[in-house]
Amino acid sequence: MNRRALAFTTPTLFAAAIALPAAAQPTVLFSDAFERTTGNSEPDPAVQFTDWGDNDNGLGGTETFTWITTPTRGTGGGVDQTVQEANDPADGDNEGVLRFGAVVADYNLATDPNVLAGNGYTIDFDFNRNIGGAGFLSFFLGYDPALVASESSGAAFKPINTAGFAEETDHAYILQNNPSVGNFRVQVFEAGAQQDPPGDINIFGPDPANELSASIRVDAPDGFDAGDDVTISLEVDGSPIADATNTFTLDGDFAGYFGFSSNIGGAYIDNLVVTALGTAVGGVTGDYDDSGQVEQGDLDIVLQNWGTGTFTGNESNLVGGGPFDGTVDQNELDGVLQNWGSVAAADFAGAAVPEPATLALLGVGGLAMLRRRD
Repeated sequence: MNRRALAFTTPTLFAAAIALPAAAQPTVLFSDAFERTTGNSEPDPAVQFTDWGDNDNGLGGTETFTWITTPTRGTGGGVDQTVQEANDPADGDNEGVLRFGAVVADYNLATDPNVLAGNGYTIDFDFNRNIGGAGFLSFFLGYDPALVASESSGAAFKPINTAGFAEETDHAYILQNNPSVGNFRVQVFEAGAQQDPPGDINIFGPDPANELSASIRVDAPDGFDAGDDVTISLEVDGSPIADATNTFTLDGDFAGYFGFSSNIGGAYIDNLVVTALGTAVGGVTGDYDDSGQVEQGDLDIVLQNWGTGTFTGNESNLVGGGPFDGTVDQNELDGVLQNWGSVAAADFAGAAVPEPATLALLGVGGLAMLRRRD
């Protein structure tokens, strides 16, 4: 055995102990500026044609999908979801229009590696209900996209389960005028029922006749499986709506799908941006046991197989990304010592990194173990 190859130096150990990766950074997954025209050019009763097309990523991101929409009802009834100029014909800016129906982004955020790395995501968009009265625009989360695509009857209500419909959604916000006070109102729905508290949340700032901005944040520290708790929060025009924050338990297989619905003849969505709270990273060099951190278990894999042709760890986390060169030796040991304490981005915040003195003792202990094997 080459003893010089195992000569650990204090500077090397100190360097390994302080070489830490940066914390996770948000990643824009996809966006939609709605700069296209789909569906009817004029959404008035006649033969209806509902289509939001594909997102355009005009505001960042790379993921693409086709919007799932409420199907065409035929003549009359007004059900059609289109992309066109609907707010101010003079500004030349198209929007995604909702008329008595629903749309869902056909993208499962619950399986996106960047979302999982950051334990959540944000959804930012502009919206307007450009018609009077108490009709609503809803944002919903956790509804089966196939149900939106299957039938138009009651499509605006089903994702939130108002009006006695049987389907249920994990969570929904209703955004609407409040005719009783002439201002803006938010309602929180969970599993098909309005939550009380908070009941009706009356907001006396933004004018619902104008375009407003919304930012929705979803935090899922345990993931998106059935039984996991998720917290959702809402801002309108940059102001947090504290009473709208809701923690709920996921109960289905569609937690990664979100969408919008409206029971009025002219609501719209614009400038949508969906951002993961983290950035997925590849395997960490030296993390041979795939624990998410380079630590004692990885050193054990090296020491227990030193000098043999058997490597029991993840070869893709070897120095240079593998493959295993046939002998457990200095190369495998360097992968551990030079990256000691390193963690995957998603795990960085809570990682405990050994003090340099502890790491030095670890190296001495490893040498003693190898000497006993001579």
